[in-house]
Amino acid sequence: MSPLSPTGWSVRVRTGVAAALALAPVLVLASVAAVSVQRQDLTDSAALVAEEQARTQARDLAQGSTGTSNDSELDGSLGGEETLLQVVGPDGVIAASAGLTDSALAPDPGTGISRTMVRAVVEGEADRFVAVGVTVGDGSGRYVVAARSLETVDEATGSTTRLLAIGVPAVVLLVGLLSWTLAGRALAPVERLRRTASEITHTGSGTRLPEPPGDDEVAHLASTLNQMLDRLDASARSQRQFVADASHELRSPVATIRTLLEVDAQAPGDPDDLRADLLGEAARLERLVRALLSLARRDATDPQRRRDHDQEIRLVDVVETETRRPRRHQVTLEVAGDPRVAGDNQALATLVTNLLDNADRHARSRVAVSVTVDVSRRTAELVVADDGPGVPEAERDRIFDRFVRLDEARTRDAGGAGLGLAIARAVVEDHGGTLVCEAAAPAPGARFVARLPLSDA
Repeated sequence: MSPLSPTGWSVRVRTGVAAALALAPVLVLASVAAVSVQRQDLTDSAALVAEEQARTQARDLAQGSTGTSNDSELDGSLGGEETLLQVVGPDGVIAASAGLTDSALAPDPGTGISRTMVRAVVEGEADRFVAVGVTVGDGSGRYVVAARSLETVDEATGSTTRLLAIGVPAVVLLVGLLSWTLAGRALAPVERLRRTASEITHTGSGTRLPEPPGDDEVAHLASTLNQMLDRLDASARSQRQFVADASHELRSPVATIRTLLEVDAQAPGDPDDLRADLLGEAARLERLVRALLSLARRDATDPQRRRDHDQEIRLVDVVETETRRPRRHQVTLEVAGDPRVAGDNQALATLVTNLLDNADRHARSRVAVSVTVDVSRRTAELVVADDGPGVPEAERDRIFDRFVRLDEARTRDAGGAGLGLAIARAVVEDHGGTLVCEAAAPAPGARFVARLPLSDA
């Protein structure tokens, strides 16, 4: 990219140049206006002096005195050599200051005054003059013209123009440099953020961006970026833990299958027993892979799309279908109302299956399921309770994390990889609901309560 292109400039340079370019035309226009106003004011002042002298001479003429030593030559009485006088009659110039041209400098004012700008009224000089004509008022048709030199006006405006020609660029340059400096100070925290961010090479490093004091946009930016880094670190830790746990869970059935085959190769046993053991481990591996794929698909789906459901589901149908499947313990179902929810039938079936499997795994003798409607909350309530050992209060939220199993459940006989409840909560949240674990007091056991919003249809 060309260094002359503005897109290749730094923000500081662009800010300084922009400030200078914005100010320059304003100052130029203001300077032109100032010089014009100064010239007009000085010209008006010279015209007032000329008018006063013309009126004085006109009064003298009206009273019969010319104020001169002869009838053909006049002398300015108030302006010295800067003011030239003429007396003009119907037939032309009657009397004039020495050196003046023979033509009238100003037109006949009639009953008022006349004003005009003239140049080169004196032979050998190119000065500008403002000429003012005033009638004598004695009925003779004569009028007096006073011409005031504008040499001092031109000198004053010339000095002002030269001063502005030097001052305006200097001010523009100063403003540009000041803007460049202030932009650099304002962007210094951003530069520190950039340098620190460039040093963060991987998530989980714990490095955070420096947050400047104050409550401005840069401080908000730093805080937001640090929150983003916290989320990225948490996500990275979760992914690493997920991969580690998944590797461990997948290794267990694979190692068991290999062990069974190696033992059978060394000491062949009953083929039916070996087949049953291998099928059990394969089924366990299949359940684990299916659960991992379910979570992976959910994580890859946009959260908004996960919540877009246009199918109305009769919740009782889903629950009745799942409760009829054979299990180790008796499952009782109690229904009050006929709640309908907007959702995905397969996902809701997975929710019910996972809650029933979890309850069946830990129950001593029975599992109780109820489906009710909470009119005040406009929710359908699904409760799955068991009479097992229950869940300690401190663990009732953690058990919904992935690969979390309580110590009592960490046996192969208990089955499960700690993913069923995580998937169940994910399904409920995707349907805009909540899933919590409660004590089944006063009876022993655990009570899982899923609340789903009712369909608007």
